[in-house]
Amino acid sequence: MTVKEITKPKTHLSEEVHAAIKEQQAQEGQVIVHCHFKNESYFEVGIRIWKTTFLCPTNAEDKIKLMHAENITMYPTYTGVKAYLSHHFTLVFSALPKDCSLFHLVEEIPQPGAFRVDNISRNQTDIYHVNIC
Repeated sequence: MTVKEITKPKTHLSEEVHAAIKEQQAQEGQVIVHCHFKNESYFEVGIRIWKTTFLCPTNAEDKIKLMHAENITMYPTYTGVKAYLSHHFTLVFSALPKDCSLFHLVEEIPQPGAFRVDNISRNQTDIYHVNIC
């Protein structure tokens, strides 16, 4: 009886498949924060997000960078929110450290009115819903 050597077949993946795999790997490490802003003023107000918006784990000095903002304008342009209406937007950040269980959403800007949400408890999905005041 002869024993035949088994070799692994060579596989070829298209560029599209490679790109899709890289995108999925990148998304697995992302943190998504859905924000709800309620304008409680009689007047229309402008809101915007700055690139200096971070997630700050309470157990580390790291600042997790904002990668993308959806449905809100970036500084210096404002998004108008009419009187007594709400506006929803989404922020996408890089991954939090694995040992992080509590973090803050902090917008670091050189003027009053920065967004800040403290003590957000980490969950398994890394998808969050917060109210911005």
